[in-house]
Amino acid sequence: MKKWADYLISAMRITEGTNAKLTAYFKVHQDKGDYIGAGVTWTKEEVLEAMKNGEAFLTIYKENNGKWKKGFCVQEIAFSHLFKRLDEKKEEKNHTVLLPEF
Repeated sequence: MKKWADYLISAMRITEGTNAKLTAYFKVHQDKGDYIGAGVTWTKEEVLEAMKNGEAFLTIYKENNGKWKKGFCVQEIAFSHLFKRLDEKKEEKNHTVLLPEF
């Protein structure tokens, strides 16, 4: 199987901020090419740092048959905006990345 990206994001954890719900953690998997590595919890800052260092990220979703499905490319420019505040601008749902929570 061809490698999709350096790392794959399958879930997010939301925390309560001062006035908002914030996405603070992600379940990140290493893309091994032939298989997807086990998920490890990364902070939002760790993901951003890896992106700044040139690592590529994609979202992934588990299908009903248990296989992973390729999601969307996650770029550094959009990352902060998409995952910053989940309760901000809810009317712009087409710009929100929805991942399962863990």
